[in-house]
Amino acid sequence: MALHRDEPFRALRVHRVPEEDRPAGRAHDGRQELPLEVALHGFDLAKIAEHQALADSDPDARNTLTDPDRGTPHQAQDTTLDGAVLRATLEPMSWK
Repeated sequence: MALHRDEPFRALRVHRVPEEDRPAGRAHDGRQELPLEVALHGFDLAKIAEHQALADSDPDARNTLTDPDRGTPHQAQDTTLDGAVLRATLEPMSWK
């Protein structure tokens, strides 16, 4: 994710997602969406410049000579900035 800021870094706090808001089932293994909430106090942020992700439902997927674009970054959806709180839903099997 790229964020615009006008002041130097002061504080960063990652909030735990309440149990009732976590994906159902056993411990997170990367095969389900994961909600993310981060407090970004002290950044004086105006907007999210971009949030790209690299994801595939197949954990063994890879780019090859015959399929060079199997894994390509795409614009992530539903990322919001509300004051100093960034919220996003991380896709299953993804890199940010």
